[in-house]
Amino acid sequence: MLYQEEPEMADEQDKFQQLWERAEAGEAEAQFELAWKLGEEKTGNIPTDHIAERFWYERAAEQGHQGAMFNLAFMLSNHEGGENDIPRALELYRRCGELGDREAFFDYGVLLEKQGAPVEQVIAAYRRAETPEAWFNLALLYDYGRGVPVDHRRAVRYYQRAADAGHIEAACNLGASYHHGTGVRKDEHKAFFYIRFAAENGDELAYCGLAEGYYFGEGTRKNYRKAFEWFRRSYLQSRRAKAADWLGALYAEGKGVRRDLRKAFLWRKKAVASGDEPALFSLALMYIHGEGTEKKPDEARKLLARFLEHNPDDCDARYWLGMISPAAEALPHFDFVYRREHDPWSAWQIVRLGLKGECRFPPERFRELEKLLHLAVRKKIPGALRLLRSRRWQAEIRRKYMAETCM
Repeated sequence: MLYQEEPEMADEQDKFQQLWERAEAGEAEAQFELAWKLGEEKTGNIPTDHIAERFWYERAAEQGHQGAMFNLAFMLSNHEGGENDIPRALELYRRCGELGDREAFFDYGVLLEKQGAPVEQVIAAYRRAETPEAWFNLALLYDYGRGVPVDHRRAVRYYQRAADAGHIEAACNLGASYHHGTGVRKDEHKAFFYIRFAAENGDELAYCGLAEGYYFGEGTRKNYRKAFEWFRRSYLQSRRAKAADWLGALYAEGKGVRRDLRKAFLWRKKAVASGDEPALFSLALMYIHGEGTEKKPDEARKLLARFLEHNPDDCDARYWLGMISPAAEALPHFDFVYRREHDPWSAWQIVRLGLKGECRFPPERFRELEKLLHLAVRKKIPGALRLLRSRRWQAEIRRKYMAETCM
């Protein structure tokens, strides 16, 4: 059985042939439409052909067709239909902008910035564009000092203009500026407002910020359930490692969700696998205490060592590494924490190590050990007062005096 060609398809081919003939006859609008059709995804019997698309945009642009000039500039700067021609693309964008196309001035500025042009030219192009995207890019220039001195106040002004025009990323950055008090007076209510606007409109970077706002009650009432939902959305949509660590924390604390240490452990494991540094510490603690998993001090030591590679001055990590390390390795960690923070718990651990085995303090350092024990007693560390009153400690005092007498 023979099948006839669909009438709609035949009609489409006829229209395409007529359009081609009009384009060959020199009609600029037909050349633009033909190029557009050739650049679309394949539909019917009309194949995509970027080389032909670029050719017809060239013909229409030669006749001053504004849309063709804009699209040709894009192709000339993105390796479509042939080699790049950046100087010509810049010229075409500039001409379109002068004809009233603000988007062309924005693309002109973006291309100038990519090519490393003088920042004055980039700023001038963005200012002439006067679009939300241009204001956002201007804000980034001043916020991060890209070719200009850092000026957070000016950055906030441009973020504000872009956000007021509905630019989602600008709203997210503006919220962060209000949260940190960067370039503007700190205001948690405004920070929450703009971050929520960005998150509810699909800005994935804002998800965690909004979740933290709900968790800490910054700019709004605390709502652990909503915090959990936004952290979960952040991980599911963008696989953010930070969100996985937060989900582990919420499961461990039972906030916004039923407490489940096994799920807390698995989420923190995902966070570590995704590259989240803080999760190295929180996962190590779960291995130390056997929360959601078996106690594995060796695994905990590896995780804490990795964490300290990036955070060598973190006292909490050093303290816990000392707690699960052999005595000789533990003492430097406790000593570091005590000298940094005058921490009574570290002082107590130094006393305990100083009274036994290979870490036993020599008589000349006993006075320092005595000072540490008294600090632990004042801070009511369990066991400190009992040791101070014990026969063992009295024996250490006698040994000290005997050593000093012999000197």
